[in-house]
Amino acid sequence: MMEAEQDSPDPLVATGQIRGFKVGVSVVLMVWMLWDSLVDPPLGADFWHDPALRIYRGLGNLILLLWMWLLSVFLWPRYGINYAKLLNLGGRKTDLLSDALDLSIAFLVSLICFYKAIRGVFLKAVSPSLAHLFPLALLLFVLYKATTPWDARKPVFTAVIRVLLAPFGESVTFCDGYVGDILTSLVRVLIDLAFTVLFFAAGIKGWATDRTHISEDHISTTWFFQHAVVPMLTAGPLWWRFCQNIQKAHETQQRWPHIGNALKYASAQTVSLWGVWQPQLHNSPLWIAAFVFATLYQFTWDITMDWGLLRIRRDAENQPSILIRRNRLVAGGRLSVYVVVAAINLA
Repeated sequence: MMEAEQDSPDPLVATGQIRGFKVGVSVVLMVWMLWDSLVDPPLGADFWHDPALRIYRGLGNLILLLWMWLLSVFLWPRYGINYAKLLNLGGRKTDLLSDALDLSIAFLVSLICFYKAIRGVFLKAVSPSLAHLFPLALLLFVLYKATTPWDARKPVFTAVIRVLLAPFGESVTFCDGYVGDILTSLVRVLIDLAFTVLFFAAGIKGWATDRTHISEDHISTTWFFQHAVVPMLTAGPLWWRFCQNIQKAHETQQRWPHIGNALKYASAQTVSLWGVWQPQLHNSPLWIAAFVFATLYQFTWDITMDWGLLRIRRDAENQPSILIRRNRLVAGGRLSVYVVVAAINLA
């Protein structure tokens, strides 16, 4: 008697079901976390001032960056942008959605467990002193996902290394500039990640010597963090982009627009370092003027050069006028979209 053949499950359907399940789990965990943090009583725990919250902020922003990348690779092909060629990605394919969902679930589970443990209500048996093991576990999981599988993750680290090599004569590509610009936008995230590493290093030393309480912030107020780590991570990405533009001007033997772009990063770097080293001068009219100048310089450059939306044109009487280049618009050609994006960029 012949046995009836059973159809093998469609892998695409199975993958879709798994993703749908992960989305549902993420939503439930998000609602759970909001309820715990906003509705449940703190029971004496100072959750919002615990140093672990800075760790979750840094790791959470990294996960948010992955979601923004996922949104970008979804939208770019729909507007005819061959991002794989521009960014030298080749034919590499990774399941970005599954990675983003896995990291989001791990983040929310860790944050919920930490909040319950610090309040002394996690399984009624876990001491609040062990609550900071949860952000440590999340950090280790993020490091695992960032390096595994290595063949798929290696291009990201290679791109960052190329940015760091810009001052040493490395040829600058579009991908290098793109990664450099991302790094300039991640200054606060990089500072939080540096705080995370130093915090757990100090915590391990404190546990070994029984001199440091892990729930206390012994990092932010140290001279090394304030006068070495923060300035380096604040100005470093801007300096590398400055060096990239100088190198590009040397490669092309063209001063414009590369020198103009380099001066944009030089002005931002100068104002940033001034503010970091001399915070008492934030109310100084000179610093405020420099800050406004650097901000408007960057904003004007973004609109006119990077986006190419505005051009200054002279009429027959040699009178200048500003021209909106509507042929550069995507997103259905709606100028309002760009006005909103420009306003967010300025903010």
